[in-house]
Parts: sequence; structure tokens; C-alpha cells
Amino acid sequence: FASLGVFERAAEGTVYLRNADALPAPLHNRLHAALASQQVTRVGAKRPVALRARLISATSAPLLEMAESGHFRRDLYYRLSVVAITMPPLRERREDIPLLANFLLEKINRRLGKRVDKVAFEAMLALTTYSWPGNVAELAERLESLVAADTHGVIRVADLPPALQREIGNSDNTVAAANVPLKEAKKRFEREYFKDLLRRTRGNMSLASRSSRVGRPYLYKKISDYEIDPKDYR
Repeated sequence: FASLGVFERAAEGTVYLRNADALPAPLHNRLHAALASQQVTRVGAKRPVALRARLISATSAPLLEMAESGHFRRDLYYRLSVVAITMPPLRERREDIPLLANFLLEKINRRLGKRVDKVAFEAMLALTTYSWPGNVAELAERLESLVAADTHGVIRVADLPPALQREIGNSDNTVAAANVPLKEAKKRFEREYFKDLLRRTRGNMSLASRSSRVGRPYLYKKISDYEIDPKDYR
């Protein structure tokens, strides 16, 4: 009997090709042929069948440069990049880190059966300052190791690895402790945090409350203190 391939098993669903740059060269021709003809042939079958699945591919490598240098099939590159979405590295969107950290904490807590409810302010400041060369995957791995080792339900600066702590002092993005009192630094951070929270939740206070893990009365008080209007983000 002919065996079903990846695309047929996906039916009308989605096939996710992770690390497209690592696709073995012998598969370049087969994948290009499938995308070009919108047909696939089962192993052991004689007739092709229609390709109905959607293909989403991802890469962290400069795929266009690889195609131009002959290390990736050029016409396959163009087939894969019909609709291209470029995701900036985490270091260029530090404002996303608090929301990402809270989202990842929820998932990690459920998987490990732990209850790490928050990241202390100073620790969150450290997370938003670090350059994260490994992007979201590195952030997720770091948080998982911190949650696994946690014994008090809160991630503190003291819990962070020395390498990450050293980056705090070396970064130009850190609030200058010598010139800004801690109370003022906290205010600046909180104001930007709540503005970004409302931006990402489109001014939906219920969603913002769940995402930030703070009660709605407290959230309303904070945005009022910082003169932030949720309507500006809808």
C-alpha cells in the first residue's frame, strides 16, 4: 500500500516547516515540484493527488542570501516567500518581553505543576535589558529553568544567572541608577508597561487584567495614575 505523506496527512490543515534553511538539498526539488504543481505523489503510488494543505515555513537564517549564493534553491525560496513576515529579534522589541514572560510563565507553570506567580520588578527590568541572542526560545528556556528551581513563587534578580546579571550593568538601555532614584525608575517602567499592555490588548481592560495578572481595580488605578486612556488604544 502507498503510504500517506506529510501533506496528505495534513489534509486541508497546515504544514509547518521549521528551520527551512536546514532542509536537505535532495528535498529541495521534491518540495518545489509539489508547490509548483500543487500536487503530491505518495510513496509507492503512480498517480498524484491534489495538494490541499497550507505550508508555513520559518527560518532564522538569511535565506535570500543563501539562495543567491547557491546554498538554497532560488526558485524554492520564491515559492516559500510568497507572503513573508519578518519578525525582529527580541532585542529590538524589548517592550514585548513582560507580556511574553507572563504568557510563557503560565504555560511553564501548567506543564511543570508549579506556581511561580510573578517576576519581581528588578528581575523584569533585567529581562527587558538583556540582549537575548537566542530570542524567544532562549527566554522560554531561561524561564523554564528558573521556574523548575524556584521555591518561593517569585523570580528575583538573585535567581538570575550571573551572565544575565552582568548584562544589566553593561547595557545602555538600563535606567541609569546613578541619575534616577529607584522609585522614579519604577514609575517609568510601569507607565511604559501599562501603555504597551493596552496597546497589545487594544484597550480591552478585561484582557489586560488577565494578561498582566492584576485585578481590574488595581489596573484602573494605575492607568489613571499615569493618565493613560484605554480608548486611545482601541
